[in-house]
Amino acid sequence: MSANSWMFRQNDYTLWPFWTDRLFRNNNFLPGQVNCYPEVPLILFILKSNGFLLGIASRISCIQQAVQLIFHFGWQGYFDYVEVHPGNKKSHFIDIHFKSGIPYRDMLFFDDDVRNIREVSQLGVACFHVSNGMSLIKLHQGLAIFNATP
Repeated sequence: MSANSWMFRQNDYTLWPFWTDRLFRNNNFLPGQVNCYPEVPLILFILKSNGFLLGIASRISCIQQAVQLIFHFGWQGYFDYVEVHPGNKKSHFIDIHFKSGIPYRDMLFFDDDVRNIREVSQLGVACFHVSNGMSLIKLHQGLAIFNATP
């Protein structure tokens, strides 16, 4: 994987352990009590420090709240591309490809939903299923899949 490659992530249950819409719908957002998965800040730092382009692809409808969480965690400087809007993941990646010119084969996608993995992989994007949040081990496993993809 080169530094020109893109890595995209779903946010809910990949970067943080909750559904964004439910957190805000029930007025449960208390900044001091909302945490991400423990290794996510280090993962973002390592990838960005090594020149990777990072993005978020999420099909949630609470766009402002998702962006608010990115700022809450101090991650706004990590993401080169944020594609957050209702729709399906395949359409998100078609839009990303069209806007960025990055070939699908140069993208790696982490998601907690197997349906999204199946959908996006049809485009030629390397995908890795993440259950119970991102970790350094899962990052290395995803990179291994990406590097094994022809």
